[in-house]
Amino acid sequence: MRKNFLLILLFLFVSNIRAQKNVAISSFTIKESISKADPVDPDLGRYDAYELNVDKNDRIAFLLKAEKFQPFLLLVSPSKKSALKTPKGNSNVVLFDTVASERGNWEFYILADSNAAGNYQCTVAFAKPEALVLPAEENFCSKIKYLFNQADGDFLFIKKGNELKELFPKLKTYEFKGNVLTLKFSTETANFENIKTNLKNCLGKKFYSEGMPDGIKFVENVFKDRHFVSISRGSKEVIIKVGKEK
Repeated sequence: MRKNFLLILLFLFVSNIRAQKNVAISSFTIKESISKADPVDPDLGRYDAYELNVDKNDRIAFLLKAEKFQPFLLLVSPSKKSALKTPKGNSNVVLFDTVASERGNWEFYILADSNAAGNYQCTVAFAKPEALVLPAEENFCSKIKYLFNQADGDFLFIKKGNELKELFPKLKTYEFKGNVLTLKFSTETANFENIKTNLKNCLGKKFYSEGMPDGIKFVENVFKDRHFVSISRGSKEVIIKVGKEK
């Protein structure tokens, strides 16, 4: 139980940082394992238990992955209302987000078969409701800044892709890989030079630029967790990558 106690303290600390800095979106990642030392519930199986503190109407998102077993996620509200989230088919991944209906300490459980063992990784993201409102401006740079905020939550709130289709109606394809989002546009609908100039002007001195083959990369002038956006061109595509450098 020592592991769970330490993580409760960590989650409360992270929550306090969010409140102090008024961060719109934030996230953290747990890297742990299910083992024979973990408790077993006769109805739920083997589990690890965690706690986090959230405000009412906050959005909470989870991305749970396991290596050698199929994980399940049980979320319990302060009033003890519960929701069980399961992987699709034979997948070892659980992805979902919800709106906090209550303020207080929420519990969540990483569940597995009683005979299961192995490593898992769970990323938890928080968002204030206003942080998920799509920018009203048609300005391309406003949309990129919106994606910077989403990168703070490891893109968990937009992984289903609906927001991307609204933001970029002419988007050809997109891909999430780690903490990087890749957007691809046809050269018929996206002009490389126009996008490059727009980004350079609107990001300003808070970002520096780096040359790259067939393109340019803009990186935030901070020590760590730096937002970046790169743009490159191929024969038929304009490729934009957005994310955070840890």
